[in-house]
Amino acid sequence: MSDEVDLRTYIERIFDEREKAHSATFAAAMREAELKARELERRLEDLNHWKAEALTERQQFIRCEVYEEKHKRLEDRIETLQAWKSRVGGYVAGLVFASAVISSIVTILIDLLFKP
Repeated sequence: MSDEVDLRTYIERIFDEREKAHSATFAAAMREAELKARELERRLEDLNHWKAEALTERQQFIRCEVYEEKHKRLEDRIETLQAWKSRVGGYVAGLVFASAVISSIVTILIDLLFKP
């Protein structure tokens, strides 16, 4: 009767085998959970990076209404400067002409007064 096994030993052996199986399953589940946690952490870091980049871009963004208003003011200033430049150019041309005429008159008067 050496083939006979005590009931207590038999049940303990079954419990030990099931405990080993559950321990292996639990360890595999823990490794899988750890890998998923790392992946989630990586994805969260990526999302935080993209969020920071989006916030930076939002701070640099100018609304169309603001841009158009400022652009219109700049166009008006440029038109004003161009008109002023045209007027100044006309005044300068007039002054050059007037100085040439005055110079010519002075030269003629000098010639007439100091001619023998």
